[in-house]
Amino acid sequence: MQKKHKSKNIISSCATALLIAVVLTIAAGYLCGYRAILVNGWSAEPHISYQSLIVTYRCKFQDLKVGDFITFSYTGKSYITHQITSIDYENDKIICQGWRYNSETQEYEHQDDTQVMQYKNVVGKVIFSNYIIGKSIFIIKGNMLILIGLFALIVITFIVKEEFSIEPEFE
Repeated sequence: MQKKHKSKNIISSCATALLIAVVLTIAAGYLCGYRAILVNGWSAEPHISYQSLIVTYRCKFQDLKVGDFITFSYTGKSYITHQITSIDYENDKIICQGWRYNSETQEYEHQDDTQVMQYKNVVGKVIFSNYIIGKSIFIIKGNMLILIGLFALIVITFIVKEEFSIEPEFE
């Protein structure tokens, strides 16, 4: 019985430590210029898939290069991720284009809409992209029943842990 109690405490402590580590990592990353963003459009396909999770880094203007994917915002509320096609360092101008699928040639090509912006609109350079993580977050976000179920599992785990914990008896 004591081994079960000890293993439950170890598992619970590890889960708590993992949760705290994830929260601290996200907070530290945010303070250091990293942002995790969910892609909600197709304009970076086929390089960055729709519903991917991307991580951006707020690098220096001089560190941006033609070919980099950047995420930018004009309003601060919605984000756009496009590829840099030209940079004018002297006039603080970045020219970006998204991608689109051409059904006639069956290939991806740059879109006709060219975005011209200043560096102040850049949220960050895309340094990581993962479709599986992003899609999982979209599924959980879009289905409140799954979110409620996950929350209920966490609550039940703590309730059951307290209910079945056995205190050692000393004689």
